[in-house]
Amino acid sequence: MSEQKEIITHVTVFWNEDSTSEYDDIVALSIDNDMGYPRMVIRDSNNIVEVINLDFVQAYQAKLETVQ
Repeated sequence: MSEQKEIITHVTVFWNEDSTSEYDDIVALSIDNDMGYPRMVIRDSNNIVEVINLDFVQAYQAKLETVQ
């Protein structure tokens, strides 16, 4: 029997009350401060990387899915 785990498959970024961005098909996601500002780095299955400066984000929401 394989172990179940949760992975992030979708992220919604809320820039302000009128503007959001959707990111799906996520294969890698990290949050760090390596460049001197808080950032979220998202890579999708097409190897497209998005770097989001979290200083300009009001909130974000992640969708988790359970996989085996």
